[in-house]
Amino acid sequence: MALLIVAVLITAAPPGTRGAESGFASAEVAGAQFFEELQHNVVNVAGTFLDGTAFSAEFLANYNRTGGIERWGYPSSAVVEERPGTLTQYYQRGVIDWQSPPGGGAPTFLRRLAWDYLGGGLGGSVDQGVELHLTNPNPGELVGPWGHKVSNLSVEDTDIGFADFFYRLGGVASFGFPKTDARADDHDEADLHIPGRPPDGRIRQYFQAAVLEYHPESLVAPVKL
Repeated sequence: MALLIVAVLITAAPPGTRGAESGFASAEVAGAQFFEELQHNVVNVAGTFLDGTAFSAEFLANYNRTGGIERWGYPSSAVVEERPGTLTQYYQRGVIDWQSPPGGGAPTFLRRLAWDYLGGGLGGSVDQGVELHLTNPNPGELVGPWGHKVSNLSVEDTDIGFADFFYRLGGVASFGFPKTDARADDHDEADLHIPGRPPDGRIRQYFQAAVLEYHPESLVAPVKL
């Protein structure tokens, strides 16, 4: 039988805190799926905060709704409480936090900006910035504040299908804003590169929370994360 693990550390609440801010009093698994590959579950969690407010954090439902294995890969941790009143799970291709959104409000699922922790200045990484000068002349939708398109064609006019992939798996809510257009990593004007990996001819597009790659040799799934 698969072992179900939800690590929830119950913490003491400062005076006057409410709901998620108070930390957890109890948590139970309300549904689970075990993934043999990395020996972890994705679960739905229900319980109460220390102030008595009930909560439900459906990690499994959110995982399946936002692309499952194709988007996130296999779970690489249990659901854990990294900060009082929040829950987090790590996957091969990203991290999901269940927490109050910026500015406050009811807890919700928020993806971490994974690329920004590798090359965007968060967590002590080197900030590679944004490729403002290299843009895509092909049809597509301008997404975000930096003037980059999400398109099914790359800068080099290669049919890559990135836009279809992007919108099918959640768009900005899943991937964040693009920091580059889709282009070969060794393009003369390309500035963003995966740390520790020499630039190559693979077509990539860098988003705040992910990097999309084009693999024409994979006929069934040529777009990969």
